Amino acid sequence: MSFNFTGTTGRKRNINLGGRSLTTKNKSIFLKTAQLERERRERQRTEMQSAVFIQSACRRYLDLKRTRGALSESWGTDGSIGSFVFFFPYVVKEQDKNRSIEQLRIIESIVSGLSEHDLEKLIETLALTFTKLGDPSSSPVLSLSILKVMDVIFEKLPKFELHCSLAQQFAKCLLKAYIGELKQALYYIMKFSEHLPYTSSIETLTYKFIDPLADSSKNKWNIEYDKFLMYILKNPDSEQCFKTLDQTSAITLVVRLSESIHTYPELVISKEAIYPYFFRNVAFLLDLVDYPILVQSEEEMAVDYKSTLVIPNRDFESLKLLYETAEFDKFQRLQPSNDILLDYISSLLHFSSLIKNDRSNTLKLRVDLNWILRDKNSFLISECFNRLSVSKLANDFLNFAELQKFIKVQEYNKWWNAMLIFQEYLLNLLTFSTNENFFSLLVISKEQFLAYTNFLKVFVSEILLKYRDVKIENQSRKFFLSSFKKLLTLLHGLYMKDLKLKFTSDYNSKSYNNKGSFWILSKFDLDINSVVNIVPIIDQLHQSLLEYDEGEQENNEENDYLREPHLLSFLKSSPPKKVIDSLYLLTYAPYMIPFEKRAEIFHAFIEYDKRDNDINSWFPTKIEGVISRDNILFDAYKYYGKTRGKDFKRPFAVQFINHFGEAEAGIDGGGLTKELLTSVVSCAMTPSESNRQANRGLEFFRIGTDYHLYFNPEFYFKLYYEREQHSKVPYACSNEEYLHMCHFLGMVIGKCLYSNILLDVSFTSFFLITCAKMGGQYFRNLVGDKVDFIGYSVSLDELKNIDEALYQSVNYILKQTEESKFKSMGIQFSVDDEFYDINGKNYHVSIPLLRNKDGSVVEVTNGNKMQFARMLASFKLSKQNKLEMKSFVDGLFQVIRPHWLLLFNPIELQTLISGDDEIDIEDLRRNVVYGGGYTEEDQTIKDLFEILHEFNHENRSKFIKYVTSSSKQPLLGFKELDPHFGIFNAGADTNRLPTASTCVNLLKLPNYKDKDQLRRKLLYAITSNAGFDLS
Repeated sequence: MSFNFTGTTGRKRNINLGGRSLTTKNKSIFLKTAQLERERRERQRTEMQSAVFIQSACRRYLDLKRTRGALSESWGTDGSIGSFVFFFPYVVKEQDKNRSIEQLRIIESIVSGLSEHDLEKLIETLALTFTKLGDPSSSPVLSLSILKVMDVIFEKLPKFELHCSLAQQFAKCLLKAYIGELKQALYYIMKFSEHLPYTSSIETLTYKFIDPLADSSKNKWNIEYDKFLMYILKNPDSEQCFKTLDQTSAITLVVRLSESIHTYPELVISKEAIYPYFFRNVAFLLDLVDYPILVQSEEEMAVDYKSTLVIPNRDFESLKLLYETAEFDKFQRLQPSNDILLDYISSLLHFSSLIKNDRSNTLKLRVDLNWILRDKNSFLISECFNRLSVSKLANDFLNFAELQKFIKVQEYNKWWNAMLIFQEYLLNLLTFSTNENFFSLLVISKEQFLAYTNFLKVFVSEILLKYRDVKIENQSRKFFLSSFKKLLTLLHGLYMKDLKLKFTSDYNSKSYNNKGSFWILSKFDLDINSVVNIVPIIDQLHQSLLEYDEGEQENNEENDYLREPHLLSFLKSSPPKKVIDSLYLLTYAPYMIPFEKRAEIFHAFIEYDKRDNDINSWFPTKIEGVISRDNILFDAYKYYGKTRGKDFKRPFAVQFINHFGEAEAGIDGGGLTKELLTSVVSCAMTPSESNRQANRGLEFFRIGTDYHLYFNPEFYFKLYYEREQHSKVPYACSNEEYLHMCHFLGMVIGKCLYSNILLDVSFTSFFLITCAKMGGQYFRNLVGDKVDFIGYSVSLDELKNIDEALYQSVNYILKQTEESKFKSMGIQFSVDDEFYDINGKNYHVSIPLLRNKDGSVVEVTNGNKMQFARMLASFKLSKQNKLEMKSFVDGLFQVIRPHWLLLFNPIELQTLISGDDEIDIEDLRRNVVYGGGYTEEDQTIKDLFEILHEFNHENRSKFIKYVTSSSKQPLLGFKELDPHFGIFNAGADTNRLPTASTCVNLLKLPNYKDKDQLRRKLLYAITSNAGFDLS
């Protein structure tokens, strides 16, 4: 411790005159403070320099402004171009407009004597000036003066192009001026088009709220528009520019191009030169569109549709002009390259397929009639076929590398165009031809047609089996899937035609199996057990998909239906590839799998469904019904018609009431149910006066000329009459109840299929085709997707099945070519028919198929005869029965899942319903159950089967019908009959006739022990419909 002189111990005070801290902490603060101080001084210097710079710039700007103003004041005819370039763009907004206009006149007067360099400076100066006007339409006289001088200069500099950024700005301002009511700006947009960015010309034609065509026509700018259009169509960068357009703009551009040619023909002077470019560009633009399109009236355009393009009806009318006959005439006259022709027709087909409402058929029909089916168009079809390469068509396989090229599309773009046109041609031929003239109408030879059919079969099968091994880009994928679905449709159509014509029977193909069946894939061995094993999973998948609301289901156009089915995502573990391949073949080409195997899968579905719903349990819940023999249909509908879904599949407990009002003895163990179902079918579906009276005047079905059934169209005519006359017609039931009864009949057919009850009833092929078609349209397929590929149309040939006279008349009309004959016939687009009310009163109706704009019915001419035939066939075979068919199919699919029936073609479906025409007596012998003491070794039994072997087909059928109520054999043989075919010993009284209990498939046969006597008694019984009453 130290002391100071005062004797205290206080420390000596230190005074820091520099203000510095000597501690470490104070040192860091000092350094930070010094840094901040330097930054402050730097900011001050920067602010000072900025202020000096701004002041200098302002002084410079003001000096320039005064100098430019002074130059403008003094500039005249003796002024230099350099001075004008220096001042004009910067004073034009501020100085008097008249002075600016006068200066422009001076420039215009001296242009002819200026050098190219001066002209280039002037044109850029004027373009810059125009962009600085802000809104050119607010100074129309000045704006037009600038454009006029620029026009004069561009005449001197035909190849000069403005600097890129300036050109873009100028083009935008020019379009803005046109949009802003300065209509004359359009004139200069067209004149300057070659000096401006190509995109600006496209924008002019695609901008929604202007009409350059109408304005050009009104102002007589024909030459300018013609050159403008030629520039757009011939530009080498057109396709690259078009690719940048959104799809709505692409459609708008096509509309404007179509209107240019058709609505304002006076604008297009150089037609002969423009057409080839027009067709090429329109084809390219239409191919860019791949969204569904909805056509609406202007007042509906505000509605928002996701993933759908909405175009006004006015635009649609302009697009229709592309599909006219005159377009084809231009091709024939100009003879452009075949590439352009095929690309154009292919793009028209593609675009028409995108239209969502009925207008799609309008466009497609125009392509078919005006382009593809047009007289003397054989060169088009032959060209398409040749491009498909005949050498490839002869092969029975495709290697994987080649298959990838087909799928990836790019390398085979021209091939696909030819394929889709040829596909459309064949589909139309399948629709319009008859069985007799099909091959005579073919442009190619029969051998070429068979080679094509073979190739298409191989191509489709290879795609179905190998597609999932190919990597494909999204853009190619969408086109490929859409195109492949069309090929599936065509192949289905060819298969259906072959069922009638048997044209593949003599074709020598390596792909035949041992039986020589053209359509069966011999190289693909379906493992039936593997498919049957996943039946429960498929069924569970469809149960889960029922929860989806139909309006909220996924957009199947976006789905890769060949790669990502719902089934794969539903499976817990991926099944073997061969099983997946089998499912794709069964889904999209079931006819490539033998019918017997598909029938096994069908029965596997039913057996699983029965187990899942406890249908075959020991004590199932039964639905009771008391049925009067005098009122079978309505009593059955009363007790069972309101039952839905799996409840209708359950066993019935039927109690019959006889004609005396007494309950018949017996407990329903299945036999009475069978009798009820077969009786309902006979009562409701067999047209006869007695059935009509029993059904209170209702006749649900008619018999066609081929003795097969289809829905009676009277109901449609009744609805039409009531709507037109605004009055009700006396009828046995309400319209709603009638459709409910059609729904009930569908359920009855479904329950018969479900219970393996054969029915002695045959439907027309178009009736069964409609069932399959509706199944594809409204329901999901085997793998859980909703892809309608069974869209083949019923053939004109089907008309023969319902009205032979009408069929012959239509054929006669199609053969006529002289317009005078059509005038003398006086045929209209209309259908005349009649119907009856409950009291038997007759009503006549005439239904127009096509009207003129003034409301009158269109007359049939040589030009529209094919359209008439198509519309008439569509009405007779589809439209007039659509309501009943929809109700019937809904009922059928309440019991039988649609994906079960989609495994079969219409002929096979008829076999499912009524059995096989061929009756195998040995198969019957192997599956008989004997009772009452009979055995297989008894002489009467041996005599019976000898007699059946000796019977002709007709008597065999009568015998089977006598015992089982159906004249045909079950599709998989008599082992499928439930209950089994039984023969019971009816005793030794040889005077008795054989009798039968059809409800249990039982023949009660006396023990005759005499073959001749057995033959006589049996023939008498089966030919006179003898039953218990004759026993």
